[in-house]
Amino acid sequence: GSSVFIGFFAGTLFSGKMSDISGRKPMFVVGNFIVSIFAIASAFSPNYIWFTVFRGFCGLGIGLSLPASSALSTEIC
Repeated sequence: GSSVFIGFFAGTLFSGKMSDISGRKPMFVVGNFIVSIFAIASAFSPNYIWFTVFRGFCGLGIGLSLPASSALSTEIC
């Protein structure tokens, strides 16, 4: 379970600066793409080590998309 939070932490470190450079919507789309790819990969992981690695990358995608989605929702309101 902690591998998701480690990936989440790493994703949020880069999300703010990358959102300022490329925009919030592209970061949201890239983050969701990473989450979907590695969530499917973790479903087909051959052992526990690969499952943990894939879930860490899934957390990275969540960390990339979550700050961008909250910023997008506050800009709309």
